[in-house]
Amino acid sequence: MKQIFTFILSGFIAISSTGQSQHRNKPSDAEKHLKNRVDFPVNIQEKALEYSKFQPVMYTRQLSPQPKQTLVLMQQLDSYVYQEYDELTSQWLNRSKNVFSYDASGNNTSDIFYEWNTETELFVETGKQEFVYETGNLSQQIYYEWDAVAGEWVTVFRWLYSYNEDGLMSMAYSYFWNGTGWEMAGKDQRTFDENGNLVLRLLAWWDGTGSQWINSSKEEHSYNINGDLSVSTSYTWDMFTNEWLNVSMNEYAYNTGGYMISNTYREWNSVAQQWENLMLEEYIYDINLNIVLTEENAWDGSQWVESWKSEMTYNNDYTAGELILPWYFEEVSGQLQHMLTNITDYGFNGLSYVLASNSDFNYSQVNITGIEENEIRQAMVYPQPAKEQVTFSWKNSNQLLELSLYDLNGKTVSVQTIENNTSIPVADLTPGIYFYRLAGKAGTLYTGKLSVR
Repeated sequence: MKQIFTFILSGFIAISSTGQSQHRNKPSDAEKHLKNRVDFPVNIQEKALEYSKFQPVMYTRQLSPQPKQTLVLMQQLDSYVYQEYDELTSQWLNRSKNVFSYDASGNNTSDIFYEWNTETELFVETGKQEFVYETGNLSQQIYYEWDAVAGEWVTVFRWLYSYNEDGLMSMAYSYFWNGTGWEMAGKDQRTFDENGNLVLRLLAWWDGTGSQWINSSKEEHSYNINGDLSVSTSYTWDMFTNEWLNVSMNEYAYNTGGYMISNTYREWNSVAQQWENLMLEEYIYDINLNIVLTEENAWDGSQWVESWKSEMTYNNDYTAGELILPWYFEEVSGQLQHMLTNITDYGFNGLSYVLASNSDFNYSQVNITGIEENEIRQAMVYPQPAKEQVTFSWKNSNQLLELSLYDLNGKTVSVQTIENNTSIPVADLTPGIYFYRLAGKAGTLYTGKLSVR
């Protein structure tokens, strides 16, 4: 599938499936530096390259998430089906599918990948991911491949995640299964500024022979005065010269409303020692602030020429706040204003645009009453039971959090953004038990119960 929003390549519509959704023109930074690494152990190199796309990126939201609606029922994304268009038969041909499952709190617990078997005309399993959560945060992610001969799942890779005091993912360690146990493969370390924006990401791989970490690649991100991501630069580590080498750069532009309108992708020419244009993506919005069209232009050496476009359709009856989505949608969910239902892609053949691929997103209606009470991590809610007001406090954080209160039926009774040590009135609430959720830029940080008398 052709990716839609370039900024979202790493998270939102980057559907994790073997062989699908890789950018047609530009390989990822991980692919570039791993392909050129001659001293990386072959078995680890192949696995790290193949599964590196499953690591979350944790960009900060570029738009504020939609508030939760006062509904008992929400819409849950159950599956994603990808098709390609056959010009000879004028038919859509199945290619792949992802099926998602969730726990009672709406956390994505598994993602199963399928590919279309043209002989049996059925989708067959090829891989899956399983996710484990602690205090609302993703703590462990395991990837499996399906062994059709043995008829069983084979363990391949694992990631372990840790978070800073603001709930932002600060470290990820990856391991591969050698047949008898887990072996260290790599690490992904992130640094954030005081506003929770990702400013530096360092990737390294573990040299078991030398028992040391070897630099792999890094990303640097800068933001404009409005807090919007403005420039992202990627580098690869040269082990022979012991220096960082330029690889690629993305520059983002926004309209006066703060909505991203373009992304210019450039690559470094080491011979000419300069950045060179490669791709320009431009985004068109509808009256509901949904991105309905992305246009990709390629650089021919002197000007931008048409290359690709994607058209998106939505169900505007449901906002993003009423959706339960897979984990990799969460990190930039501010880009999603309503329920995305379809993406149709077109390629430019030199004369006109022709159909290329189609992506359908399938949802079902679920109840949100199953909010789990997690162990609160350095957060205080007092007094309990509360009569006039209640205070929410968390340790060593100045970031704003979105507070949502739900009654026992799962209905949202209040949504507001609060600072640390904020007191809110509860005198108008009917006495009883309520669930609360505190969410930041990294998603849900704290959940629990609130007693009102």
